[in-house]
Amino acid sequence: MTALAGNAGSVLITSGANITFTSEAMTDAGDHINYQITNLVKQYWDDSVAPTIEASTDSGSTWHAAPANTVQYVNGRVKFASANGSGDLIRASGKYFATATLATANEWDLSLDVNMVDTTVFSDSFKEQVPIMISATAKVSQFYVDNTFIALMASRMILVLYVNATHHYDAYAYLKADSIKDAAAGVITEDLEFDIAGVLYYN
Repeated sequence: MTALAGNAGSVLITSGANITFTSEAMTDAGDHINYQITNLVKQYWDDSVAPTIEASTDSGSTWHAAPANTVQYVNGRVKFASANGSGDLIRASGKYFATATLATANEWDLSLDVNMVDTTVFSDSFKEQVPIMISATAKVSQFYVDNTFIALMASRMILVLYVNATHHYDAYAYLKADSIKDAAAGVITEDLEFDIAGVLYYN
């Protein structure tokens, strides 16, 4: 197995207010069920605003509402309950967040944990447990620049953790802790801790 170089990673976060997008084309994954917004700059949708999904069966001359079965707001994807026609066009309107690279980041750490509930009863010889829910936290280490993240404490944002140029983990997350360290023999560093809110996606 080939090891992956850590310096190929990076961190993106959303910043600022949501931005409206209108009638953006969506790309068919090939199964006519799963689609992703074509313009990936607009792929991180605001999940407080339900998108409008429309379909056209006549090459875009007319459009009709086509509610998706599920919406993946992180990555701007929709899934239909059944396949559309092979030539159908799909478009979306809604609101998205712009992302910015955390240029001073030098390390990230993603941890997943399963909440296990003890179900041991009398006469059991060994402890019994049932997995209930998965939780995840992320830590990002960076060189300190200013008090930007202190002002964002408890804020909900989209966090994108790149493994390399093409693979990344994406999720909504809350910034829950900010630790700043100043050493006389070094540089000022800042550790950010996030609680993942909802599903963590690997893309």
